[in-house]
Amino acid sequence: MATSGGERWLVKFAGLGETGRRKLGTAKALHEAGFGAQPAGLCHGFLMERWIDAGRLDREGPARDLLIEWLGRYLGWRA
Repeated sequence: MATSGGERWLVKFAGLGETGRRKLGTAKALHEAGFGAQPAGLCHGFLMERWIDAGRLDREGPARDLLIEWLGRYLGWRA
């Protein structure tokens, strides 16, 4: 986790060279499809994504149903 300009960022090692560029492309596609945070870029092999401040989901009730629906859409998108 990093902060800059009052914003929080998730910073994780993605890889150098083509590996990092491929993972950045995947992160962008995930974001555009609604399944991930907005990636800001790649720096020295580290992928930077905007941090999403969100609450935890309940394991029961409507939140669980939404999670199952979302997971189905995600798996369909990945297939």
